[in-house]
Amino acid sequence: SARGSGELTGEMDGLRKKCQSSDRFWSRRTGGNSAANSSRPNSSDSESAREGGGMMGMLHNEQLARLAAAYGSMGALDVILEHSPPIASYGERRAVRVSVGSILACTAHVHPQYENIFRRLMARPVEQMYRTARGESLFHLAALNGNVHGIAVLENVGHQLNCVCDETGETELHYAVRAGQVRVVKDLLTAGSDRMSISCQGHTPSALAELVADASMKKVLSPSRRG
Repeated sequence: SARGSGELTGEMDGLRKKCQSSDRFWSRRTGGNSAANSSRPNSSDSESAREGGGMMGMLHNEQLARLAAAYGSMGALDVILEHSPPIASYGERRAVRVSVGSILACTAHVHPQYENIFRRLMARPVEQMYRTARGESLFHLAALNGNVHGIAVLENVGHQLNCVCDETGETELHYAVRAGQVRVVKDLLTAGSDRMSISCQGHTPSALAELVADASMKKVLSPSRRG
């Protein structure tokens, strides 16, 4: 699996260990299907979420939201976001390397409300400012993992393009090229990603495509394809 997704494993495993009854919890809130369910949770689910009962009393809403996103429980995540403060302000923010947005950026869950929930999530400043320990933005993570739906959401909400990874100096376009994500490269170029950005190793995205010998990528990035 892609490195961006792999970085989520440790924290998610830790959260799962704290949630011994998580399957029953998410089942109650997503109508019996914790993986993906398009029906909105009923009023009793919303009320228990509001009161902080059950698992809500055991974990911080932010942790619950990350866990729901990791499991692909969009119905549960919808409830948590609805009954959480509009601005996330958890004390360990600077130490946390995994945000709800980073999980959604890595994987577009097969759920009809994915994009709507992601958009609402991106209204929170903590997600807009999020960077990984390496200095990667949500655009980096979505590009690396080929998440075209996530790219569309981030573009729609005006998330900053052309952020540079602190460690490599690469933009989200470099990441998409390196990962062989042709569709994502096309979408990023349309959105305004800088094809002339130079990484710490002195590579533009086009030069990187030459290095990885990706003919399709070189064609997409060729000067004749500039809009």
